Amino acid sequence: MSYHILIVDDEAKIASTLTKGFEQAGMITSVISNGLTAKASNLEGVDLVILDWMLPEISGLDILHYWRKNKITTPVIMFTAKNQVKDKVLALETGADDYIAKFFEWDELLARIRALLRRSTTQLREVNQIIIQGEVLPIILNRQMGYFTYNQQIIDLTDTEYKILKYFLDNPNRIINQTSLIRALWERETNPFSNVIERHIKSIRKKLPYDPITTHRGLGYRLKA
Repeated sequence: MSYHILIVDDEAKIASTLTKGFEQAGMITSVISNGLTAKASNLEGVDLVILDWMLPEISGLDILHYWRKNKITTPVIMFTAKNQVKDKVLALETGADDYIAKFFEWDELLARIRALLRRSTTQLREVNQIIIQGEVLPIILNRQMGYFTYNQQIIDLTDTEYKILKYFLDNPNRIINQTSLIRALWERETNPFSNVIERHIKSIRKKLPYDPITTHRGLGYRLKA
C-alpha cells in the first residue's frame, strides 16, 4: 500500500529532501509551501502530514489548531527548528501526533511515520462505515469518539438521532419496526405507536449528505449498508 504524505514547508530544499526520501521509501508525496493554502486543504486521501511550524502568513500551529477544531483527524507530525520542551508540549496539546526537530535522523523520522501510519490504519479498520453504492464518500461512525462524520466533518446529530443511526448500523440491511427501535432505545413505557421515531428519522435524513434509510410501509425502516 502506498501512503500519501503531505509536506507543508516553505523551505524548498527541505521539502525536496523529504520528497526524495519518502518516494524512495515507496510513499506518494505532495508539497504545500504556503500556510493559508495548507489551512484550506481538504486532506481527503492524505494519510499523514509533515507540518512546519514557521510558515508564511499563518503558523503551522494555527493550521493544526484549525484542523483539530474542525475535527480533521489526519495524523500530523510537527516539524520545526523549535526544540524546547515547552514548544513540544504546546504542539502535542494542540493536536500534533508527534514532534520532530528539523535536525533529524532520517531512520528515526521514517520509523515515527510508519508507527503513526500503522496506528492510523488499525483505527480505520475498527471504524464501521455506512457506504451507499454510487456515493463517492462514506458516512463513518467513530464508535470510540461517539459521532458520525462525512468528508472528515462531524454530522451534527442530537443524542437520540445518533443512537437511532447507530442502531441501524448495528443491524444493517434488516427491516426494523418502530416498536423495536423504541424498546431498544427508550424505557418500556414509551408509546410504540407514537410518531417519535418518524420525527427523528425525518430530522436525521435532513442532516445527512444522502439518505441511507429506506421506508417499508407497514413494516419499518431499513439501512442500506
